[in-house]
Amino acid sequence: MLSKRAPARHGHSRLVSVDQSVHQPGRSGAHVGAEIGVARLRLADAAAELGTLLAALGEHGEAEPLLRQAVDIFESCGGPDQARLAGALSALGTACAARGRLDEAERLCRRALQIIDTRALER
Repeated sequence: MLSKRAPARHGHSRLVSVDQSVHQPGRSGAHVGAEIGVARLRLADAAAELGTLLAALGEHGEAEPLLRQAVDIFESCGGPDQARLAGALSALGTACAARGRLDEAERLCRRALQIIDTRALER
């Protein structure tokens, strides 16, 4: 199990990362590695969603590091699900544009469009 709910102060719950598989005999390194990869993708999804929400609220400075983290993770994981990377690149480009960094914003958005175009041609 990668995560479970744990009680936090004041009766709220918080998500706690738990990698119990490392301590279980008989688990292969490949299995543990796959679980870590899934956890990283979940982290990237959460960072992209929070960054996108913050950007929508006008908090572009707060959104940018989260969106950069999401892009970095999606790039390092690669794989067939490049739509997640395209979405994070687009959101990061929008945040950069809002902060006046138009050249960087254009580069990021062009990359996102390139991924989308490539996926469309593959279908």
